[in-house]
Amino acid sequence: MLDEALELLPRAALQRIVGRYISLDDVRADPAASRRTLLEDVRAFDAAARAGDYYQSFNVNSKNCMDKSAGTRSFTADFSRLLDLCVAAFGEQRSSRRPHVAGDPVALHRYIDECNDDVVFFADEAGAWQIGVDWRTALPAWFRCLAKTAEPAEYARLVCKAIGEFDPHARVQHLAAARQAGARRSVGRWPRDKPTPRGRLP
Repeated sequence: MLDEALELLPRAALQRIVGRYISLDDVRADPAASRRTLLEDVRAFDAAARAGDYYQSFNVNSKNCMDKSAGTRSFTADFSRLLDLCVAAFGEQRSSRRPHVAGDPVALHRYIDECNDDVVFFADEAGAWQIGVDWRTALPAWFRCLAKTAEPAEYARLVCKAIGEFDPHARVQHLAAARQAGARRSVGRWPRDKPTPRGRLP
């Protein structure tokens, strides 16, 4: 909806709204994008990010250490938009979408956290956590994606790894969602964790 609204706004009006923050060239839709699938869009974004297309740094001092460059804001906006589309694509248990589409944003997020600091610039406390992913929405969609291709043992291993990396405090809820997503393929292969009285695992 936001993408469509941007296309309807005159350039002068759009300039007044976003010109202080990002370049209009960063928010105008790519004419070829409408001919691409979601998977192609996600992989094009992944390739551009890993190539450093969003990397824009500045000299950091005590006054601007909380600022974000235009490149960083553009990266965060594009990442969030594509992840939302991936989550929507796998919103239904029996989605016919290609199974890899939701995995690519997760892989890119992990790539940033592996100290690959040439993707996006953070002035202070660098880390992919600054992107602000809602993992309680994103991970269940990723589980449904992963369950379509991974063998049972591998599925359980990757699920537990992702939960530990991205949202360990909601482990109980995520394991329940993962069991449901892979119910027909991974019965009996999950760690038998016992929740604490508060519903969390130690």
